[in-house]
Amino acid sequence: MSELITITLINNSGTPRDFYFFQEPAKYTGGAEIYSNSLLHCQIASYSSQGTSYQFQLELQYHAGVQSFKNTPEVGKPSGYYSAIQQIDLTPADGVAASVATMTAQPLGLSLPVIPDASQNVQPGAFRIVVPQFDSSLETYYGGSAVSLSDGTVVLSNFSTLTPNSYLDCQPVLTFYVALGSYESGQVMNFTTSSSAASVGVCDATKGDTDFYIEYTSSGNFVSSIKRRPH
Repeated sequence: MSELITITLINNSGTPRDFYFFQEPAKYTGGAEIYSNSLLHCQIASYSSQGTSYQFQLELQYHAGVQSFKNTPEVGKPSGYYSAIQQIDLTPADGVAASVATMTAQPLGLSLPVIPDASQNVQPGAFRIVVPQFDSSLETYYGGSAVSLSDGTVVLSNFSTLTPNSYLDCQPVLTFYVALGSYESGQVMNFTTSSSAASVGVCDATKGDTDFYIEYTSSGNFVSSIKRRPH
């Protein structure tokens, strides 16, 4: 079984609140504008009066994903139509890993990852999506980093435009956020606006921590900590 990142969220504001979870966008090479999706939405009653908590879990493994779009991604709307997603490794600083997947356009697909050859020069900590030739005037494709939730649902977390006959390198960032709002899983949201809000919960798993506790307080702030549980 894959290791899990666990975020336990409680609401101490005194009234039911809507929350959503999202991830810091990856570092991209070869793309253009970067978009983000909500990973999950939940409504939580007051912990002090109802004893309610919510546990958000996702697998600590990496996925590459591609999607087709009819229009430019729009905040608050689903991110795409057809999608293809594969579990993938990141290129290590030393050694080899299956970190390159190739997209097909018609029909949309993504190959099983393979070990890159020396000429591809995939940077350490990244995976690569190889993009075929396609008519960009007829169809638009996006690709990027996906996550697997504990129930098996895979969500395209953040993504960038795919250019015909090129590649996209993606270096995922394991930092996750909780904010007030009701963006459903797979809906486009504005990462800059959401993450720069005065009140947002942050879970930094980049240093290996996997167990987080977040409290939304009566004063309207988020308090984040590692490996703690409510009393």
